[in-house]
Amino acid sequence: MANKRKSSTARSRSHQIAEAPSPDPVIINPEATEQGVTGLAHMDSEAWRLAILALVRKTIPVLRYQERWITDDSKLKIAVWSRQSGKSFAAALRAVIKCLEKRTQYIILSKGERQSRLFMEKVQDFCFAFKRLKALKGFKILPVSDDKTMEVYFPQNGSRIIGLPANPDTARGYSGHIVLDEFAFHGDAHKIFAACFPIITRGYSIEVISTPNGTAGKFYEIAKAAGLVAQGSLSSPAALTGGTALLDGTEKPQGRSAGPALPSNLWSGHKVDIYDAVADGLPADIQLLRSGCDDEETWLQEYGCQFLSDAQNYIPVGLISTCVHEEATTEWPVVAPVSPPAKVAGGDTRATGTRELYLGVDIGRKRDLTIAWLFEKVGGILWSRRLMTLKGVSFDEQERQICALIEGTPHPASSLSHPLPQGEGSGYSSLVTRHSSLGGSAVVRRVCIDQSGIGMMLAEHLVQKYGAVVEPITFTAPLKERLAPMVKMAFEERTVRIPDNREVRADINSVKRFVTLAGNVRFDAEHTDRGHADRFWALAMVVNAASEPSGHFDEVAGLVGSPVLAGFANMIL
Repeated sequence: MANKRKSSTARSRSHQIAEAPSPDPVIINPEATEQGVTGLAHMDSEAWRLAILALVRKTIPVLRYQERWITDDSKLKIAVWSRQSGKSFAAALRAVIKCLEKRTQYIILSKGERQSRLFMEKVQDFCFAFKRLKALKGFKILPVSDDKTMEVYFPQNGSRIIGLPANPDTARGYSGHIVLDEFAFHGDAHKIFAACFPIITRGYSIEVISTPNGTAGKFYEIAKAAGLVAQGSLSSPAALTGGTALLDGTEKPQGRSAGPALPSNLWSGHKVDIYDAVADGLPADIQLLRSGCDDEETWLQEYGCQFLSDAQNYIPVGLISTCVHEEATTEWPVVAPVSPPAKVAGGDTRATGTRELYLGVDIGRKRDLTIAWLFEKVGGILWSRRLMTLKGVSFDEQERQICALIEGTPHPASSLSHPLPQGEGSGYSSLVTRHSSLGGSAVVRRVCIDQSGIGMMLAEHLVQKYGAVVEPITFTAPLKERLAPMVKMAFEERTVRIPDNREVRADINSVKRFVTLAGNVRFDAEHTDRGHADRFWALAMVVNAASEPSGHFDEVAGLVGSPVLAGFANMIL
């Protein structure tokens, strides 16, 4: 069993036994709420089922495609649904209904602890809703353990719904109906599925739900087996033109067919893209959603439910997902200096004297972003600690904020709301590289900063202030050809951990490898309103900073003595 360390939020819930007040956001019909439902205990199973479904239709905003999922009792089900289409909403409602129907157990495996907690909060909301509707006498939130995010218990029949962060060990430790939430983004999807699949031999079901995430991974394999990949696929952006008019005036692509389930010998498949969802009543503005996508691939995959190959992308989505970790962060929390060492997120020892911090800075001004990405090296693995993103900020303000990050001190005008600790009196001076004569004091071991073009002056200022701690880098094609494989190797060897952040994943995946007619290799990405793969190159500089010595040889060494063969030529002539 995985020994999962709990956050302070999860720990505080471990003592919560009684029910807490809820805003009950899922109830929308006050009259039906007052009336409720009676006599459920005396109905047979079919009559109970019909009564509950009738109650749900009157009180809870369930769309047609969600109801099709809720009423599908197949042992193996897969939902390939658009983003923001209510996947977790429908899955949580189904789990609660099945637990009310008879004694059973549902195991919810989400990508991480945060996602698991959000799913279980939906379960809790539905429990409050059914209690107000008099379909549920009561329920309890049981104390969490090291591996559970939340557990909901139904005293009236002994049913349980258990939320878990997904990993193969926790999957093997429980039996019951399995829900694999956002399965395309699970890091060990094949192992998790292998651990879950034998459960169906005991009469339980497996429900897999997610948005597509490339043409690799277990979710893609299941979707293909269910017939959800080839049918109605959109091969190009041009396929989005022409089709049936929807309620909001937009058009649904030709050749698409919304349906409850596609035929399969093994899997019951449900596919709902954004056009299907809006046609079924989802209150979404398709044009607004489309305008928020930087590129056609994002739109087709996340809203069009198309499994797109990222063969041209240098680092595939599946490889990126293996290094996503919930304990990698973009917002370093406030941590007071400690002695002796204390364990914190990522398994690092937050004793200040042992910290290895590396910073990569990619400079932008108007069109591109300025990215300053701080990592900590722990046991040979680089953990994301802080990601600072600036756009349209003056160079003076950029310098102030980057200096605050390098020195571990907040700046009044800075967005660094969570400064790094100064570590006074705790042995921190063993790590700090001091340049008192230069007017700067750095807590970061090494900084690699882009000095190409507009970044030159800022890089020079940082070198003047911090000396050899800062290494300016000029981005040339040969340098990119050296750095990009280093980043890919870090993912392949799993020596880097990045946060669960959609923009971070998209940036890393956006870089493509091209071979020119002259046979030269070029790495580049498309320019969008959100940058130019700036996070990728900031990460590349971090990997470079952590892999090379922190000092410049010519500044710390010199030639002494004389060559051994000095004067040898004169002796023999």
